[in-house]
Amino acid sequence: MAVNGADKARFYTGTAWAADGDGAPYNITGVDSSACIGINLFKNRVWLVEQNSLRAWFLPTGAIGGAASLLDLRAFAPHGGSLVAMGTWTIDAGFGIDDYAVFLTNKGDVIVYRGSDPSSATTWAMQGQWYIGSPIGNRPFVKWRGDLLIICQDGVFPLSAALQSSRLNPKVALTDKIKKATTASIGSYGSNFGWQLLPFPKQNMLILNVPVETGNGQEQYVMNTITGAWAQFMAWEANCWELFNDNLYFGGDTIVGRAWNTNSDNGSAIESFVLQAFNNFKEPGLRKRATSMRPLFLTNGTPTIFGGMNWDYDLSNASTALSTTATSFAVWDTATWDGSTSIWGGGLTPSFRMQNATGSGWMGAPVFKAATNGLELEYVSNDISLEVGGLL
Repeated sequence: MAVNGADKARFYTGTAWAADGDGAPYNITGVDSSACIGINLFKNRVWLVEQNSLRAWFLPTGAIGGAASLLDLRAFAPHGGSLVAMGTWTIDAGFGIDDYAVFLTNKGDVIVYRGSDPSSATTWAMQGQWYIGSPIGNRPFVKWRGDLLIICQDGVFPLSAALQSSRLNPKVALTDKIKKATTASIGSYGSNFGWQLLPFPKQNMLILNVPVETGNGQEQYVMNTITGAWAQFMAWEANCWELFNDNLYFGGDTIVGRAWNTNSDNGSAIESFVLQAFNNFKEPGLRKRATSMRPLFLTNGTPTIFGGMNWDYDLSNASTALSTTATSFAVWDTATWDGSTSIWGGGLTPSFRMQNATGSGWMGAPVFKAATNGLELEYVSNDISLEVGGLL
């Protein structure tokens, strides 16, 4: 089921499309579905968010059409504005684990209800009102584990943490480590269409889509959901993201593409750049000089990698080619079966070799760049040899 604020609601049956107005069970009365910008499923009811208003509509239980009933929130949004989205929040608030209905306005008001039947005062009750940073984009919510994540002016927050802390405490934001980058992006591109959060469990990713331009030029900030570390992806010009059969897809300008599929960028090389956090190597007051390093990669080929050491917050690219080695696998139907000279390929193999390292400073960071096409490449660790000098 889909709405966009301009056309009548659309329905996909699994084989064909239908629309509000095509007859039962698709017709919706009580609200003009072409004025709706959001859909949420809450306790077996379809909810519709009406654009430019503080009104939400709910359909009968188990129905995708029929007579829509109104939930008017104008009296409960002290900062006014209009509804942006509705989400389903699964928490234990003392009554046992339950789903809560969360309504979010473009001014940052959060209104939370508990219950199942909004038409009955005995089974529907407001749980509270909160004020957070104004949401970014028309899709600020995403369900993540038992929580709701929200994109707002202050970054990406779990709703549970946002409602329990002050706006002056950014440490609860998932984007705290990249606060400078997200603040700059929100300030520059916050009004562009395309902001979205999406978990990609298959690769332990949480994707934050950043629309540098509307329709093209997008980029993504991507968090490793295991370590909490962030990376930046470029050249995926995505207006929206979705999972299908656990695979990742994006909608671009007139295309739908599958992301994270094969080891090339639609046939071209994938370019990567890695700069670790700068480190004083447990000698904060002394200058150091790098003499050598030994990076460890996992790969299934022989990639060309450039690497080195950057010093004192220099963010430039490395320019020295590194020597890498990889095990040569036997070719099926060509190599000698069971022969001592044939090595049958498995997964990724380690590649490491001592390299020269140059430069000096107080704070150092390994830096690498590579361009791979058809190869897998993972950076695992790095050993660095240093000489420690004086204060100057």
